[in-house]
Amino acid sequence: MRLAIIRALAFTLLLGGGSAATDSEVARGVKQVEQGDLQGGLETLDAAVRRLSASPTAADDFALAHLHMGIAYAGLDQEKAARASFREALQLRRDLTLDPQRFPRRALRIFEEAQRDLPPESAAGRVARSVVQVLAADGKPLASAAVVDAAGHSLTILSMLPTDGVRVVLPDGRQTRARVVGRDTLLNVALLALDAAPPPLVLGDSDRLQADERVTVAMAGRTAEPVVEGRVSARDRVGTYLVTDLRLELTASGNPLLDGSGNVVGLAMVQETPAEESIAEKTLPEPRRRTALTTFAIPASALRSALPQLVETGRVRRGWLGLALKDITEEEGRRLMLGQAGALVTAVEPGSPAAVAGFLPGDQLAALSGRSGFQDATEAARTIASLAPGTVVSLLVNRPKPKRLHWLNATIGERPEPR
Repeated sequence: MRLAIIRALAFTLLLGGGSAATDSEVARGVKQVEQGDLQGGLETLDAAVRRLSASPTAADDFALAHLHMGIAYAGLDQEKAARASFREALQLRRDLTLDPQRFPRRALRIFEEAQRDLPPESAAGRVARSVVQVLAADGKPLASAAVVDAAGHSLTILSMLPTDGVRVVLPDGRQTRARVVGRDTLLNVALLALDAAPPPLVLGDSDRLQADERVTVAMAGRTAEPVVEGRVSARDRVGTYLVTDLRLELTASGNPLLDGSGNVVGLAMVQETPAEESIAEKTLPEPRRRTALTTFAIPASALRSALPQLVETGRVRRGWLGLALKDITEEEGRRLMLGQAGALVTAVEPGSPAAVAGFLPGDQLAALSGRSGFQDATEAARTIASLAPGTVVSLLVNRPKPKRLHWLNATIGERPEPR
């Protein structure tokens, strides 16, 4: 009877369009189960599962192992163990399906019960299905990349890319090649083109994020609930990066950042920054000074703006005037009689389009002709960057000495690449 049941288990297993074991021990255990050696297959698969638990890139093999353990337990009339194994497989791969025409009723029933028992998937779990892992030359995870369109284009952190070719691990555990087809040194992002890719995620609206808002990171790899929680703590001086209190390793760079509603609002970028030091530690030579890991995030609004150019040309051209801008404090607005809206010009680069147009330090940049006034320096800088180089614009300037409003005409230049 046992052999007849196992022979009936020549099933169609759909793992994201079809997949087979890449791990030799899992493949051997699967074969044992399918040939009727239930106990031997269980022992082989159990050993494989214990070993694979340390590997974050083995989701497909892990799911296959647990699925076949469930099949074996069902054949041995151990329903509780079968349900637990099916649940483990489904937590890793919720898209698992079995062919009802080729499965025995008992295994199908237990499998369907395990499906119904699964708790609702978190937003981070869903998003993680659109994230791949970038591998180092030795095969270890180096960073992650988020798939952002149906063509398989993915965004990752430029500074984390290997120098000797790129390979990635898909959410189902398969490896595939990737080509670097775009670079944006200002944002520190790279655009990859994958030979095969999971469904894309949707970039949300990062502009709505507030300081101290709770965020989560959807972590790629073999985890049932791939979530790390933290808060947005501040923005840097020009609003390019979000700053968070998330505690992540360098290899977590490139994973999506989600807001409280589950919207993708950025990509995590983990960087080494100087750690707080004692007076004695500050006297140490540079190689011995301590560093800490700080998690920034590249906002989705900036990624969404750069993506079309990265896909089309492989680079991003941004408008530039050569102005250093800052928000106007309440005290500055009162002293200069400027109010707090707009941006304060703190420096003008010599020879820049702004210098040619006549901008001076201390000017209040208030508005762009044809648009509503700037709320702050972040909005002003973002608006200028969005303009095509060569565009002629009129900008409303409030100059406190002498106190007057006037329009300055400027030709937008192209922002130089960071050195």
